[in-house]
Amino acid sequence: MIKEGTTIWVGNSMKAWEYINEAFILGTDKEIKFLSGHHCLYAYDVVLGIRKPIVNPDFDFGRQFNYTMAKWRSLIANYINASDLTEIKKEVEKEESKSKSRVYNLALQFTNNHKHGKNCLLSMVFSHRYTEQKPTISVFLRASEVTKRLICDLLLFQRIGEYVYGNTEFNLVIHFNQLFNDDAVLLMYHAYKDVRGILKGNNSPRAKELLELLKKLQSKKPEEVKYKVHRRAAKVLNPGLCKYPITLAKDCNI
Repeated sequence: MIKEGTTIWVGNSMKAWEYINEAFILGTDKEIKFLSGHHCLYAYDVVLGIRKPIVNPDFDFGRQFNYTMAKWRSLIANYINASDLTEIKKEVEKEESKSKSRVYNLALQFTNNHKHGKNCLLSMVFSHRYTEQKPTISVFLRASEVTKRLICDLLLFQRIGEYVYGNTEFNLVIHFNQLFNDDAVLLMYHAYKDVRGILKGNNSPRAKELLELLKKLQSKKPEEVKYKVHRRAAKVLNPGLCKYPITLAKDCNI
């Protein structure tokens, strides 16, 4: 992780997701200021840069979050207008075809078709910046839940970039107005990487609370958990009790 100006740069989308989640688990980071709510953490005005916006093609949203392909399709249907995406691709191709000057900034607004949507994704800007070899996609978000939602959004941004730029590599810069997560949802990260290892030797009150909550979620049957979102966490954290759908990143396309 490298900080340049106000942007925190990481190598790829997986490292970005890991960095943000582990910072939230620890509750501290030299580049991010956290605010604590009731069993929840918040961070504001975070800018994250990704050199290679690639999610591991074998990342399984089914095992990690009990997500089916329908969840991915609903994300596409809510935020992507096919004609707008086709038009921005044509505009970018026109600008990229210029032999001398390829300095441009082209904007795309996300739609919000779901009647209960909250406009979490706002807009994208496709640009080729002066003196830079690779184009850059900048994304602006109202808010992002850092465990389930963030990795889905990272894959969405990757797929949009691949559609618009084809085989041309691009940088991704994400402007988060707000990052947040409920502690129980955050612990779904444990299905990906052992949270106990991340917190080993950490005797802070937060570490003790998270480990106690992890133990509690792993000791309950999902149907015994009151809240739906926490019930999903219990399902993910109890592999012996649940059968998960297979929803691989490589099969999630636009």
